[in-house]
This record gives sequence, structure tokens and C-alpha cells, in this order.
Amino acid sequence: MAGKSVNKVILIGNLGKDPELKYTPNGTPVAKLTLATNEAATCRYSTTAGVAYASMTKAFSGAGTTSQSTSVTGLTNGTTYNYYVRCQDTAGNANPDDYLITFSVKAADTTPPVRSAGSPTGTLAVGTTQTAMSLVTNEAATCRYSTTAGVAYASMTATFAGAGTTAQSTTITGLTNGATYNYYVRCQDTYGNANPDDYLITFSVASAGTTTATSSFTGVESPLSENGMWAATGSWGTLSKNAGAYTTTLTSAARLANPVVGPDEFAEITFDQDPGSAAWPAVMTRIQGATNGSGYLAIAYNSQVILYRTDDTGGLNFTWLAAADATLGTAPRRLRLESQGNVHRVYFNGTLLITYTDTSNAYPTGTPGIAAAIFGGPTVHILTFSGGSL
Repeated sequence: MAGKSVNKVILIGNLGKDPELKYTPNGTPVAKLTLATNEAATCRYSTTAGVAYASMTKAFSGAGTTSQSTSVTGLTNGTTYNYYVRCQDTAGNANPDDYLITFSVKAADTTPPVRSAGSPTGTLAVGTTQTAMSLVTNEAATCRYSTTAGVAYASMTATFAGAGTTAQSTTITGLTNGATYNYYVRCQDTYGNANPDDYLITFSVASAGTTTATSSFTGVESPLSENGMWAATGSWGTLSKNAGAYTTTLTSAARLANPVVGPDEFAEITFDQDPGSAAWPAVMTRIQGATNGSGYLAIAYNSQVILYRTDDTGGLNFTWLAAADATLGTAPRRLRLESQGNVHRVYFNGTLLITYTDTSNAYPTGTPGIAAAIFGGPTVHILTFSGGSL
């Protein structure tokens, strides 16, 4: 610049963004102010308009550059702040007028988190020894739980994973058949607002006495019948047995013809090997009948358990509903499907992996069954079956 009387620093703006507002762990707001100049300069600011540059006592960092920034503390929720900025270049030319940076800090959050989507619910499979327990919150929070009602958040010692997020989860172990479990959950948001009331997650593990039909598939038989216990269904091929039930065609199934079970039902199998990606064993619920093989199908395939709705319209159509990863080579390789109302749950080796709600409730009644497919191998044998009413 030629001289002080001609040139002055031009404040270009706030670097393309509004003041950056963050909160300390105890909820105190801190703002970062930024701006740019058209030449190397040193910038100062005041909270009062019209203060000369030389009289300003608070300076930005970035002296002698074109990028200026500073952090301001002591802010209060629900307040608007004005900062009046003037800069001086290396030749001593100072701005004669203010450049205003203004922003507001929103009013303090005094509402605790809203909790929803608690899981699991209903009755878990016989033999379930552990399960994932989860819920979601409407804002970032840390959630805790107790097995006793009415415990204050600060006094709860068991904490969910997912602190500071909206997705909370933990693993519950030591479950036993025939027991009901109640967990009372409270959460606290990042502003320190804790729930004053309990959010109940309750579920049961089925009693071993709920099984109404079993088979270990001993002997040799084709097609599978076992004295009328099993029957063919719709467009599915028929299963055979020889040290386990198996298929020799692309897709085969058998429905439980005897005994008759209620609409809330389950089917569970064990099988002999990891099917890989060229075969699958499966369980079914709510198979429609001898001429209609529609229903719900859970398969073990390619390191996953997958839930389908099967629609038999003279040919089989499979609608994917949900999937979860599973280590299918781990014995006893127990696959279970439960259908209760419009909720369908899939377990592998006693662990709940899928909970799916079919809002259409396409098949509200029917019978349990088993199924298998082979399209390259190996030939997977279903070793045991148990199924019936929940």
C-alpha cells in the first residue's frame, strides 16, 4: 500500500461459514469466530460498536495473515451476541468502521431424551441364553438400566453401548427357559437432562414344554412322511431322509401335517454342515397347505440367516424381508423361526438375530415346516426338528 490515507483493509467476510458453536461436556457454549481480509492484517474486536481500532483490547489469532479466528467463551443459552471487528494492515492502515459478526445461542435444552423401539419383546426361543437389548433415543444420549424399578439415572450402574449417540445396545446373558425379564431404562442427554421415569423393556424365554412335535429323521424314506407327520406342500419338491432330511432337487419342503398347531408357532432345526453358497437348509412357519406352499421361510446360507416371505402362485416367489450375519459352521447349527402375530424372529444357536414386523401380515395362520435347496452342493442334512405352538 502507498499510504495510510489511501488504502485500508477490506474485510472479505467470515470465510464462508457462520460462527462455529460447540458445547463443552457440561453444556457450556463456546463460539469460534472467523473472517478473512484482502491483505495481511491484524484484527481486533469489541462488543461495543464504534470503538476505534487502537482502543480495542481483544485480538484475533492470525496476526499478519489474511485468515483471522478467535474463540469466545462465557456465552449464555438463549442470547444474541454482536462482535464489532476492525483490522489494521502491515502499513498501519486501520479500518475506520465496524465489521459486524452476529449470532445467537439457542435456548437451553431442558427436555430429557425420548426413548422408543425397545427390543427384544415377546417370547424368545427355548434355549436362548443371551440376547441383544436395544433402544433408540431422539437425541444423543447415554442410557443406563436396572433390574429394579424406580432407580434414579445417577444411581444406575449398568450402561448401554452407544454413549453420545441415538442408538443404544447391550448384551444380556445368563437367560434361562421359562423366565421373564424386566429391564428399566433411563437416559441422559448431552445437556445433563435425565429421564425421571422408567422405560420398560420386558421379554420372556419360552419354556421347554412348548414343543409339540419332534423328529431326529432316523431311517431311510422317500418322500419324507414319518407315519403322516410330514406332507408335501404346493409347488415345493419333496424331501427325503437318510440319516437326516435332505433334498435332491432345487427346492423342497415338508409341512407338519400332524399335530395341528396354533397361529403363533415356531419351527427349529439343527443341520450337519455349513451350507456355503450353493445350498441351504431352512425352517418355515405358517405354510398354507397341501396345494399352497406359501409362508415364512428362514434359511442358513452364505454366512447369513435370511428371512423371506414365500408366495406360491403356481411357482415359488421369494420376497426378501431381512438378513443377519451368522457363523454357520459353529455347532450345533440350530436355526429357529418364530411367528407371533405379525412379528417374526430368527435365531441361530440360541441368539436372536432378526426381528421383523410384517405389516401386511400376509399369512396369519398355517403350519410349521422344513425346507432345503441345493444348486451345486453340498448336500446338507437336517438332523433334528422341533416345532409347534408358542
